[in-house]
Amino acid sequence: MKKPGGKKPNRTVTPEERALWRDFTRSAKKLSHVKEERVTTPLENSPPPKIRIPAPVPAAEPKTSALLPALSAGKLTGVDGNLAVRFRKGQLPVEAKLDLHGHTRLSGEEALQKFILRCYDKNKRMLLVITGRGQRGQREDGQKGILQQMVENALGESPLRPYVLAFMQAQRKDGGEGAYYVLLRRQRN
Repeated sequence: MKKPGGKKPNRTVTPEERALWRDFTRSAKKLSHVKEERVTTPLENSPPPKIRIPAPVPAAEPKTSALLPALSAGKLTGVDGNLAVRFRKGQLPVEAKLDLHGHTRLSGEEALQKFILRCYDKNKRMLLVITGRGQRGQREDGQKGILQQMVENALGESPLRPYVLAFMQAQRKDGGEGAYYVLLRRQRN
């Protein structure tokens, strides 16, 4: 039972408990083969210890026998016929999605690289990357938005090229001109 104010009542140790503790401490032997470690408690007002978080380890790059040529949107060489048809029609289930709305070119490129590596590590193959069409959409001169250009360049060239099997503009239902399907290579053991 607690005393008023929330504190526990003082308890006295019985003579039997004292005798038991005395016998126990007399029979205890120090282990000579175990090094003693000093345990310190941090001071209440001291700042928390700084923990160094290691940088993420990039996924193991797929093994390729030759230097891969640059890849362009819609180029499906190396993709099996049935898979190519389903990929082109947007019939493969999207396993992960990245929305780059609000990103700058640099922050978008960093987010894209992390996303591709993370998906490759998790054995995901069919991805959807949403860029939006840019502030002006696709202009009459054929120029694409900044994020669209960045995505096409990043997926088609190093350092992401070894992970990407194919990519193309998404079907209208998945974003059309403002999105890309990305098909990653399988991990080989």
